[in-house]
Amino acid sequence: MAAALASVFIAGCVPVVWLPDSSGFIYTTGKHYEILMHYDVASGQRRQIARTQGSSPTPALSPDGRQVAVASLTRGDDGNTLCAEIFIYDLKGREVHRSKKFEWGPLREDPPPAPSTPREAPEQAPVSVAWAGDRIAVVFLSRPRSTVKTCLYEPANGKATMVSGMGVLIAGSPFRPDGKGMLLVRAGEIVWLDNRGGESRFPIHKDVLRDSEKVQILMTSWRGSSFWKDHTAVISYGRFRMEIDTGRRVMNCTAIPDSEALTGGKLIEQQFSFGPGEAIVRVVREDTAEKHPPHLQVIRPGAAPVEPMTTSDGFMLCPSPDGKWLLARDMTDSAEHDDMVLIDRKGAMTPINDRVGAATAAGPSPQHVTGTPPPARSNHTTVWTGSEMIVWGGQGDGGRALNTGGRYNPESNSWVAVNPIGAPAARGQHTAVWTGKEMIVWGGEVGGSAGNTGGRYNPKGNSWMALSATVER
Repeated sequence: MAAALASVFIAGCVPVVWLPDSSGFIYTTGKHYEILMHYDVASGQRRQIARTQGSSPTPALSPDGRQVAVASLTRGDDGNTLCAEIFIYDLKGREVHRSKKFEWGPLREDPPPAPSTPREAPEQAPVSVAWAGDRIAVVFLSRPRSTVKTCLYEPANGKATMVSGMGVLIAGSPFRPDGKGMLLVRAGEIVWLDNRGGESRFPIHKDVLRDSEKVQILMTSWRGSSFWKDHTAVISYGRFRMEIDTGRRVMNCTAIPDSEALTGGKLIEQQFSFGPGEAIVRVVREDTAEKHPPHLQVIRPGAAPVEPMTTSDGFMLCPSPDGKWLLARDMTDSAEHDDMVLIDRKGAMTPINDRVGAATAAGPSPQHVTGTPPPARSNHTTVWTGSEMIVWGGQGDGGRALNTGGRYNPESNSWVAVNPIGAPAARGQHTAVWTGKEMIVWGGEVGGSAGNTGGRYNPKGNSWMALSATVER
């Protein structure tokens, strides 16, 4: 079954864009996703391509793999409107194209953001950018009124068309693979928009509109799994699967059998199999009510499942074009907390803890601290080892539970990240003690409830060992 699901359970939203030769990938980071980065798989090195004018969590790569597009939504010159802009960079960081400003709509925020810091308002931002053929699609969201528009832009002639509705992300793009059109969702209807601008509308079934879990499949397709089967878009989330036939203009929503939807009693949100006899990677959750954080689960051939990371928001899985690598990214509310794991066919994991956004945004510290401190938090724990302070867990922005941390050495005035692989589930208000060799973490608030799990952290190996309340007999 796992091999058959290889292309089915991939995130609708692509957190990185792989280069066509699978040698590396491009992604954005920073406080507002304004920093464009490149990661090289062979060397394991990261480099900053550019500090862009955009603020796109998901950038878009041109079909030839030579350019990257990002977008921004900022206040217009009159101070009363919002304007969209698209920026294109080459892989050396040179800005090779910039669109003119296109009016998106009236500013509907009280109070509005300061003109000098337009991207300080997270309520107004590009959600995704996709590139197919000669067109770029950008989905923009303004949360105060839940207003969504999609901008279709043609770099060759500078033409932009603003369309009401949200592009439905299927495997990271609203475009059908043949490039002949795209899917949009509006209130109560699905729209097929062809390349000539023609619209074909068909209603969303009433049973779907009455069920919030089914509605989520369309409105938050990026959180589920999706793929194209000829002209049919297939989206799965929770216990339901939706099929949208763009040829016949019909849709169908069916329940997913427990044999496919569950593993060990946990709900499968996303899944990727490298092939027969190779590793399987899943994003699993305790329930669809989202009371518990999702887990990244790696299953190696002949070994028990390993859950190296948890997050309070969600993971996105993105396989390389050659199928030899899988990148799992923790898409938290803030880009300052960018935890990624690169996984190979055997299930070997390479953590990529990229907090360049926090480091570069702050600039050089007057104390010349090396390394990057862990993100801001409260309700965390600290222990003193005799030479280092270890900070772990707690709650970040918006009360989001964390399972990350850092080690600070006052003698060298430096920080080292605590390895998130194998760490206990995200939590706050827990207890931590130092034994002389290890830090032991236990209890606290986990997923909104009191926890009776924990872990043992060894700073020498930068590794974790799980602890639970289960007694073996």
